[in-house]
Amino acid sequence: MPPKRKASASTSAKGSKATKKKATPYDEFFEDYDKVMKRNPKNLGGMIIRGISKAEGEDSDEDDEDEEEEQDTSKYTAEQMASLRYVFITQKREDKLDEMR
Repeated sequence: MPPKRKASASTSAKGSKATKKKATPYDEFFEDYDKVMKRNPKNLGGMIIRGISKAEGEDSDEDDEDEEEEQDTSKYTAEQMASLRYVFITQKREDKLDEMR
């Protein structure tokens, strides 16, 4: 499943005449992700198969799966977001994945 997203200024101010911020690459990516999800009603969700690598200066020894800290998604570049890969999961694929576990 995709990471939980914070409501951005562009999504929380729908229909209002508030000043709209330029959408970040993160926001643009997940707008497209949502469009693909809605295109096929059989999609249950997405499973990430390639994420964004950590910067060279960051600790890579820590186990990130256990951490639920809030990350600043505005720092991601369009190139980093383009590197993400998701597989959309249908019920049939979910059943096959369960068989393999």
